[in-house]
Amino acid sequence: MKLIKNLLLGAGLLACSALSAHAVILTGFGDSEYHITFSDFTPTQTSTSLNLVGSDFGSGVYGTLDIPISIDGDASYLMLTATYSGSSSARFDIMLFDEDGDSLNYSSYFSAFSPGVPATIRMDFLMEDGVFNGPVVMIGMVANGIGSSVNLTLDSVAAVPEPSTWMLLGASVCMLALLRRRKLSQ
Repeated sequence: MKLIKNLLLGAGLLACSALSAHAVILTGFGDSEYHITFSDFTPTQTSTSLNLVGSDFGSGVYGTLDIPISIDGDASYLMLTATYSGSSSARFDIMLFDEDGDSLNYSSYFSAFSPGVPATIRMDFLMEDGVFNGPVVMIGMVANGIGSSVNLTLDSVAAVPEPSTWMLLGASVCMLALLRRRKLSQ
């Protein structure tokens, strides 16, 4: 019985470590790791963040990552850490691009932020353009407003897998424990 408890505890710890490894945090907005290739905004990079100032009307920023970041194609939402100040309540999109130019696209609204207050907001999956097969080599952001002012400081983006990935991992651990228990009782 003690052996089964130890196995279950070990399996639980393994599952927890595997789950935490699946939430991939994309940073590197600073000038040494992230390079802007095209922007309608006026961008300012620091060692840890990217500040975008300008109008939200069709404005976008695209940046390449010096070090590609591995991510599964089943990340169902993003957690974006940023500070927003401005007058827009329009939608904006974040895109994660692979080496072939295929992308995972996510959307939210500037109104999800309290102006001037650092926050982490959830961006829901919008669509997959092409067949994304990672790793992430470029990040894009497009604002879809009507010309309102945008002042956005991006700090990090965490790509989070869909709940079915977590459930599959949990079910696998339970099945292993049941098989082990059955084997020990024979």
